[in-house]
Amino acid sequence: MNTISFSELTNIFDGTLHTDILTRSLYATDASVYRKIPIAVAYPKNKEDIRKLILFANTHKIGLIPRTAGPR
Repeated sequence: MNTISFSELTNIFDGTLHTDILTRSLYATDASVYRKIPIAVAYPKNKEDIRKLILFANTHKIGLIPRTAGPR
């Protein structure tokens, strides 16, 4: 897997972006048995952040998986 630098996203992102292993591990599973550690966890602050996330993911050819329930 290629290493992705999130610095360009964090410079324009109003929400928070986590790349630490603890946060990523917490979001590696849901109510299913499926487990995959994400490369980052983002908490968008507004609609513009969501647009920025989608553009960043598209540019770097990475998937986005929205999580609409669970602890924050």
